[in-house]
Amino acid sequence: DPLMASRSTTIIRYSGESDRFEKTRFIADSELALRHLHVCWQERSARNCGRCERCLCTLLSLELLGLRHKASSFPPGTFSLEAVGTLRLERVVIEQLWGDLVPYALCLGRPDAAAAIEDCLRSCRQPSPNKA
Repeated sequence: DPLMASRSTTIIRYSGESDRFEKTRFIADSELALRHLHVCWQERSARNCGRCERCLCTLLSLELLGLRHKASSFPPGTFSLEAVGTLRLERVVIEQLWGDLVPYALCLGRPDAAAAIEDCLRSCRQPSPNKA
């Protein structure tokens, strides 16, 4: 990936076949990775805020896998399905990532999580009251 590489570092992408949930499932097998997982850009630090779209998407994936309690790199008490349902996604690309979680939620027996994702996506498709 030339956009991520430098003169001294080469980044090689082996496959684009795995979606974000599958990648999260892969790293969730490592307790070390869960202790140091960093996805947030809101804090502009090495910490996760636990409230932004990237943090909540990751926490939701871990919730579906039954491993959210092991993700100590996120502040405790920041995740809820209500927070997911009321989140306003800022970018269309992120909407697709969230939409991809619905089949996983249903397959893993979590219709409550699928409904929260659908609520989030539905609110994103409606015009914001601030934008008239």
